[in-house]
Amino acid sequence: MDPVSQTQASETLAARGYSVIGWYHSHPAFDPNPSIRDIDTQAKYQSYFSRGGAMFIGMIISPYNRNNPLPYSQITCLVISDEISSDGSYREKC
Repeated sequence: MDPVSQTQASETLAARGYSVIGWYHSHPAFDPNPSIRDIDTQAKYQSYFSRGGAMFIGMIISPYNRNNPLPYSQITCLVISDEISSDGSYREKC
């Protein structure tokens, strides 16, 4: 989502009494482990949407993972720590 659309959508929701609390995407055929890009996206969205200390969560859903013998999707939730590791990367909280 581009920054202008993101701001407009956030303002429209706020005017209606709603707030964005997270985002999701899928890893259709493999484990829902967060990639570097997923972690970076979560950190950026979390920084933007969690102003005022509100929790903001990322979810990765794996609906057709062949490695999952269970009859339901795997889901990974993601929150990034405000701390940055010594190598300059973000730290996952969950």
